[in-house]
Amino acid sequence: MADLLTVAEARDFDGVVRALSDLFGDDATLFAIDHAFDRLVEVCADPSASASYPLDDDLRLAMLENRPQVVDDVRWFPISDREQPVLVVRTDASAPPPSEQLVTLLGPIANGHRHRFEELERVRRRTEMSVAAEMQWAALPNRADLLGEYAIGSVLEPAYEVAGDAFDYAASDGAVWAYSLDGMGHGVAATMASVLALSAIRNARRTGHGLDEQMNRASAALFAEFDGGCFVTALGCRIDADGVQFVNAGHEPAWRVTGGTVSRLDLHAELPLGVVGDHAYEVQTRPTLGRGDGVALFSDGPSNARSPAGSLYGSDRLRDRIEAHWSETPLRTAHDVIGDVLSYIDGGRVTDDITAVVIHRRTGRGGA
Repeated sequence: MADLLTVAEARDFDGVVRALSDLFGDDATLFAIDHAFDRLVEVCADPSASASYPLDDDLRLAMLENRPQVVDDVRWFPISDREQPVLVVRTDASAPPPSEQLVTLLGPIANGHRHRFEELERVRRRTEMSVAAEMQWAALPNRADLLGEYAIGSVLEPAYEVAGDAFDYAASDGAVWAYSLDGMGHGVAATMASVLALSAIRNARRTGHGLDEQMNRASAALFAEFDGGCFVTALGCRIDADGVQFVNAGHEPAWRVTGGTVSRLDLHAELPLGVVGDHAYEVQTRPTLGRGDGVALFSDGPSNARSPAGSLYGSDRLRDRIEAHWSETPLRTAHDVIGDVLSYIDGGRVTDDITAVVIHRRTGRGGA
């Protein structure tokens, strides 16, 4: 534990690298996962000399599922802040793996250092990030987490040029809350609108208000700022033992997974946030989730994506892909579904943000 304390107390980037090297041994190499989650980038004292390696299918799947992977006598294992992979360590497969307790404690420390020492963040960027994306990512939670008996995974594409989509989740008042938002337009203006709406929702939630009042206040905040000239569609979700509640402010409907079968929920769509100064949103309630069941929230980016030939991705294919990729690891589900959307586009330009938030009620005892 003394070595772990040295990592926690590191006061600069070089100190972090030295402490981690001492922790894992001279033969270990430390990597970060890039924002697009398709390459490993070496973390070293000289970031300009960092090597990078593609995440092939098997290794990428292991990192999404937070489990070690042995490839050609090399062991790769993720260091995760709960469900969010932060760093990856490469060692010889014959070397003893680190203890599970060490890895569990190291993840939150490493994630804190990633926000503290910008070399750890810079190495994750393979291209320049737009100002809008910088603003958006700064406002968002981790891409994955565990909240009680619910696991959450989320994806936002394109990672470096976000154009107004946002997501959020939290545990409060004995429930899990999740949100998907889509700001009108593109660039900084759309990001400002979605961040304002997200901040108003959080403010109302932290005051103790339910979904309806959260959306009411977010709508009022947007209207006060833009006078109806800018709006945000939003879908809020509250899950507890009594059922699942939704408020749909002009957003794509949610998808529900029950017993492995996926269905699109028939949710009445009300006005987007910010269209008028005063609108009373209504809560729509659905039955509670069983173990292994879940909910998926998407922006309109996936269903509206088009192939190079112009054909629409569509809701039927989206439903099929959710069902095909549903798993115990919602971060994997979210990445696999959005990966299929990007493959469908086949290298074409992503003209609208593509966002997924997947909530999975775990099947193990006590939710474990």
